[in-house]
Amino acid sequence: MSITAGKVFYDGLDELEKLREKFSYYPRDIWLCLLSAQWMKISQEEAFVGRCGDMGDETGSRIIANRIIRFLMELCFLMERKYAPYNKWFGTAFSKLELARELTPIIKQIQSAVIWKEREQYLSQAYEVVAKKHNSLNITAPLDTKVTLYYGRPYLVIHAGHFAEEIKKAITDKEVKKISEKNIGSVGQFIDSTDVISHADLCKKLKVVYK
Repeated sequence: MSITAGKVFYDGLDELEKLREKFSYYPRDIWLCLLSAQWMKISQEEAFVGRCGDMGDETGSRIIANRIIRFLMELCFLMERKYAPYNKWFGTAFSKLELARELTPIIKQIQSAVIWKEREQYLSQAYEVVAKKHNSLNITAPLDTKVTLYYGRPYLVIHAGHFAEEIKKAITDKEVKKISEKNIGSVGQFIDSTDVISHADLCKKLKVVYK
């Protein structure tokens, strides 16, 4: 992001603009791989807001809800083809996305909800917003944008794993398709450590994960 963002006042060597154009965003199949992995992250925890609440663990439910909020915000950056910055500027950058206008009020309601049922209702609204945005991208055939019960259990989910699997089908590059089957996406999607993701030499050591 640091290469592509910010104003350029002078490019005497006529190289910076070329670099900015080259790295303006991920190639399409890489983008699809990251989108799929992000939906999969949501799928792995989307029922837990309710399951924790059902056990009387409202604190756990809040923690998971906030994790899912973060996952959804990261998904928004991907869907709008914008690089997400690190934590200090994450909220500020998110506020400039098109989806932020609709999602920000919902996010505030999720975070202020006292009981899990209320939290789940607002989270369901957020799911439906991003599901509609997915359909507008025309990556896959239109997918259901309404939340439903979690395999017959009384928890409302968007079944994010279905979105992930359908997106994978749109990937054409054999190597990227192979990577996508691991469901882990980029280093930044499976590691939350500034000391790792801000150092290219450490990231390179993680190539073994993709083999």
